[in-house]
Amino acid sequence: MPNTVLGKVSLTPMGAYNAETAYTALDLVGYNGGGYIALQNVQGVTPVDDGINWMLLAAPGESI
Repeated sequence: MPNTVLGKVSLTPMGAYNAETAYTALDLVGYNGGGYIALQNVQGVTPVDDGINWMLLAAPGESI
């Protein structure tokens, strides 16, 4: 029976965003209080919900 290679299928927590780090699709970073998922290989692109490089997973909360 042949094996099927699915590739990366789950999020990988990477901690706080660092512009010098190379991220791959499905890497999860924290930035300005929010959580962002890399949609493709990206480095040096600040996380914003642009639908090309990053997707917002969790918006920053309000300070009390």
